[in-house]
Amino acid sequence: MEQQSCDVLVIGSGMGGMCAAALLVQAGLKTVVVERLPKIGGRCSTRDYKGFKLATGVDLLSLGGGIEQIFNDVGAKYELTEASMDVWRIGGKDHELPGKGQLRSVIHLLTDEDKDETERVWGALRRALSWHEPSDNISLRDWLLGYTRNQRLLKGFDGLALIFLGEYARETPAGEFFRFLRAPRPSRLGFPPNGCLAVMESLSGAIQGKGAVVWTSCEAKEIVVKDGVAKGAVVQKGEDRIEIAAKFVISDAGPKKTVEMAGSVNFDEGYLKLIREVLRPSVGICIEAATDKPLLQYPVLNLPEADSVVQVFCPTLLCPELAPRGKHLLWAMGLLRSSLPPYRFAEEEELCMRDLRKFFPGFENAEILEVKYLSEDYYPFFHSCPGYSLPQKTPVMNLYNVGDGVMPSGQVATMACEASARSAVQDIKMRTGRA
Repeated sequence: MEQQSCDVLVIGSGMGGMCAAALLVQAGLKTVVVERLPKIGGRCSTRDYKGFKLATGVDLLSLGGGIEQIFNDVGAKYELTEASMDVWRIGGKDHELPGKGQLRSVIHLLTDEDKDETERVWGALRRALSWHEPSDNISLRDWLLGYTRNQRLLKGFDGLALIFLGEYARETPAGEFFRFLRAPRPSRLGFPPNGCLAVMESLSGAIQGKGAVVWTSCEAKEIVVKDGVAKGAVVQKGEDRIEIAAKFVISDAGPKKTVEMAGSVNFDEGYLKLIREVLRPSVGICIEAATDKPLLQYPVLNLPEADSVVQVFCPTLLCPELAPRGKHLLWAMGLLRSSLPPYRFAEEEELCMRDLRKFFPGFENAEILEVKYLSEDYYPFFHSCPGYSLPQKTPVMNLYNVGDGVMPSGQVATMACEASARSAVQDIKMRTGRA
């Protein structure tokens, strides 16, 4: 078996893995990234189909935050077209609710502009944000029931929780909802005009120019563990089986897959119990359709009152490069009625289709390009719902997870992936005297 070595081996080239690799090369650490698929990016990538550039999972990226800073630091191009997230369809009408006070405005509309109801609920939210954070032992819905019985508002909070955190209010730990609202994050988002793959390839090229190695079509078969310490991994690259010795291993494959690669015998029962009983992937459905004319006037539309679909995107309003000339893309994101199995994807898909037919006249004439079931069998919406993430360090010394299975509290999506990458790399730098 061929032998190679590096300081840090990164398994997986999603946003968490690639941000970690960029931070590592900036710290002067010899880094190797291995990706089992033929192209990088994982859920932050692009598939070409019939002239359309379809997202593998991630639709929007943040502007002006930690991700963009990492790209700038290594000299990678970070090209996004800014998209407003401020349009909400409530009560059959579209409302533009920009900036500060947006959440209060949404609540006001969901109460049929009942001022007393709005102030009672908003006052409770404000106190929870500024004074006493609710416990994670109570769901957001149960917490809300202490202040309102308005069924339309409660349903609307289901939509809000799905849009913000990828799970229903009845499943969201109340404390986590408020930590999300308080956490600093970029307020601007944008579509990559040529798809997420182009963005990630820019980062890959930049870090390879600084000495990193990035291998695609290279699957990590086994994380090598000796005496409780990660020592590298055995990978399959074409017909070659290679053992890469490493001082540290970072996995962007999700906590469950990390345990499989390293072997459950190397993890204590407490950690394995977290994998079995706490880790809760956020599962959903993404429908991508082609239309001759855009079915909405805005690049992004929030639907807190829909039964299944929570956000709809028309990125070609801003980025016509994502579709053939004269065509438009419609992306619809729907979350399942429960993040817990068993999943009934066929039923959930029909609910999404029903929402789209209801909210967008003309959708029946759209060409369905792809329906993706976002689960562990493909790519979950998140590897773990907020509030159910695992610790970043594993019981195996020098083995870290990054990504949205180990999201820092209050963070979600690619921003959580970047934050987890920073945390892992900071610990490695401290342990190697490079902090």
